[in-house]
Amino acid sequence: MRNSTNTHFVPTSDELRRTLQEKAETIRGVAPPGLGLPEELQGYHTLVPLEPTGTGIDRRKLGNWHSTVYRAIRTSDGAACVLRRVESEFSQL
Repeated sequence: MRNSTNTHFVPTSDELRRTLQEKAETIRGVAPPGLGLPEELQGYHTLVPLEPTGTGIDRRKLGNWHSTVYRAIRTSDGAACVLRRVESEFSQL
């Protein structure tokens, strides 16, 4: 039985390499200082926003509420997870 090296590996592709690099950077990224993110949040740590944040940025809406998506590491097993923070805006009558 002949075993070819090409049958065991994905062919090289610049697009595939870029995609894998972007995913690796997202998983291992660090939040910029000054965002005021907690160090730990109900079993998750190392929160990093996956969307632009700050003043003057159009924020994503989930229904009638603003939301932000974060990457976080689950403390129990070290898996990278995605968390969505939903903020309601109450109006005073």
